[in-house]
Amino acid sequence: METPSPDSGLHEGEDQSVFALFGLGNPGARYLRTRHNLGFLLVERLVDHLEAKAASGSADAVHHVATIEGRTLHLLRPLTWMNRSGIAVEQFRDRTGLALGQLLVAVDDVALDLGRIRLRPGGSDGGHNGLRSVQEHLGTSDWARLRLGCGPAPEDQDLADFVLGDFAADDGAVVDELTERAANAVCSWVLSGTDMTMSRFNG
Repeated sequence: METPSPDSGLHEGEDQSVFALFGLGNPGARYLRTRHNLGFLLVERLVDHLEAKAASGSADAVHHVATIEGRTLHLLRPLTWMNRSGIAVEQFRDRTGLALGQLLVAVDDVALDLGRIRLRPGGSDGGHNGLRSVQEHLGTSDWARLRLGCGPAPEDQDLADFVLGDFAADDGAVVDELTERAANAVCSWVLSGTDMTMSRFNG
């Protein structure tokens, strides 16, 4: 997994040494490999690649901590269920005082074709219950989000059934490439900021 050289001016005015990624999903074996759990899969990949260490202090999230070129990256998977993800995010910020500019939330997105990713510095929830919950609990949408493509959904299938369904057997290689690309984007975001990462990875 590649990491770009840091640019110290891209998180100006905020702590440039500590960051947090929340990968959203649903807990439990039933949802392990579903499309809705792409955020979880991304965090798991980063935990493995960065050899992150388990951390304590949060009953509402699985929490690991990694280091990227001297910067600390908290990797969290909320256990509050997708539509209540904001609880874990709010509690973490209350406990750590993390600035909004150091927060990244990763979610699945049926509006993007499987394999594509898109980073944005803010914006609407786009109908995603996890993003809506985070926005409600933080009281703002001014935090970065990384959308992981899992679409398109078949026209004849209920959207909820699609995102809560497992990936097809022949999607494995694409999902692996997707999480690898997204993991590289997260490292870029930590070291080089949102704008540079968008120019490198969106599209």
